[in-house]
Amino acid sequence: MADSTEIQHATIVKRHGRRLPQIVLALLAMLSFALSDVFAKMLVGDISAFQLARYRYLGAVLVLIPFIMIRPASLRSRAPGLQIMRGLLMFGATAMLISALALMPVAEATTLVFVSPIIVTLLSATLLGERIGMLRTACLLGSLGGVAMVARPDLIGPDPSMLLPFGSALCWAIAAILTRPTQARGDRFDTTLVYATLSGFAAVCIVAGRFEPPEAVLLPATLAMVACWLAGHAAVLAAYRLGRIADVAPISYSQIVWAVILGLAFFSEVLDALTLLGCGIVIVCGAIASRQSDVARP
Repeated sequence: MADSTEIQHATIVKRHGRRLPQIVLALLAMLSFALSDVFAKMLVGDISAFQLARYRYLGAVLVLIPFIMIRPASLRSRAPGLQIMRGLLMFGATAMLISALALMPVAEATTLVFVSPIIVTLLSATLLGERIGMLRTACLLGSLGGVAMVARPDLIGPDPSMLLPFGSALCWAIAAILTRPTQARGDRFDTTLVYATLSGFAAVCIVAGRFEPPEAVLLPATLAMVACWLAGHAAVLAAYRLGRIADVAPISYSQIVWAVILGLAFFSEVLDALTLLGCGIVIVCGAIASRQSDVARP
């Protein structure tokens, strides 16, 4: 019979054996999300942000319908009000990000949206009483500095378009905070996923009004946008199944790198040195802070 040391060693080997596939899946997920944003930027000049958000949510609903039919229990929530509110916030984050893509480079919008982990940490400390710690505090301050390098508000007044990615980040952050009480009341992850999709789809149908199918010439890019968005979510879920969710969090910042590369490739968006430095600071500080958060958790 194996002793505790052998069991622990086997567990570590098993975890490390899954680590590489998890990293690859997470990187592919971030690439897929960045590609979806690239296609959204291509389309947002011809199709409204709300319609593009509707196409994304429609694709998600079509994928989830068979799952709901197999597991109708996923529709039962012990905190339906919180779940619906969370779904509405996720929809707001999606719509504002797509709107921002029409006004600024992909990498710039992506970096500014990644201020959301900072907001989550601050809300967790103030509302949930979580301890931040010196290293995480330093990383958060560094991330704020990086965001300031990207946004660079002038002395006359901030650019109103910057409110869109910051608003998206705020919605993401509040939705993340609302995940805690729904899980504490016993809601499963699949229930949270179903409510987020259905409530977001209902909201976008109300806000966007009449459904307008894309023109034939725009259909390939529209389908590619939806497919990449769904593929990103599928890859993230697969990465979660291979290990701890906290192991994926630092890799999520690779989406900024993908956004820089794709923005240059598709739109010839050349960022200046200060903006690139700000992006790099956000990536490094955000990744360290997310890892430190996992280490500090018992």
